[in-house]
Amino acid sequence: MTEATNVIQISDLQAFVGIAAMLISVGAAWGSLKQNMKSLEENMSLFKSSIDRIDASLRDLHERFIIVEDRVNMLWKEKFSPSRLPEVV
Repeated sequence: MTEATNVIQISDLQAFVGIAAMLISVGAAWGSLKQNMKSLEENMSLFKSSIDRIDASLRDLHERFIIVEDRVNMLWKEKFSPSRLPEVV
């Protein structure tokens, strides 16, 4: 039994063109990846600045809530508490 081996033969010019095409595509992919990373870094910087602004606005939320709670309690006692309503007999 004899085995047939398949051999692909290419010329030097075809090998050169193939290698050049591969190197160009790798270079293009690398440039695209580099640009995408730069864009990602810019977006992360914008995201971090947004988070910092949100953090600054929420930092005193507890104090602001206490003020609102005190005002609601005061309004309730002054205007709408059951002690101010007429008693039904």
